[in-house]
Amino acid sequence: MKFTLAGHIVNRTICDMGNQYDAVSIIQYVIMPNHVHLVVALQGNKNRSDMSLSQFINLLKGRISRKYGSSLWQRGFYEHVVRNEADLFRIMEYIENNPLQWELDEER
Repeated sequence: MKFTLAGHIVNRTICDMGNQYDAVSIIQYVIMPNHVHLVVALQGNKNRSDMSLSQFINLLKGRISRKYGSSLWQRGFYEHVVRNEADLFRIMEYIENNPLQWELDEER
């Protein structure tokens, strides 16, 4: 797949945010034509992270929308808390294989 202008903006913004915030680690992501998959680790002290997932996603969506000139996003987002290493590897495999499934996507 080749990125559109929106895809380039999403890619650059994800990279920038991963480098800008110490409490955020971008583990893996894939940008699809109509959605994004993202695995994010939020670090903080024992009781809380310095940034919540909702705050991070809102910042990410806002920055991308401002750079693009209009919103690209639906309201909300789907989240899954990674419970263990096996769960993480299953999710990462899904993300890695998602572009291969694009032809089967009914919404493409």
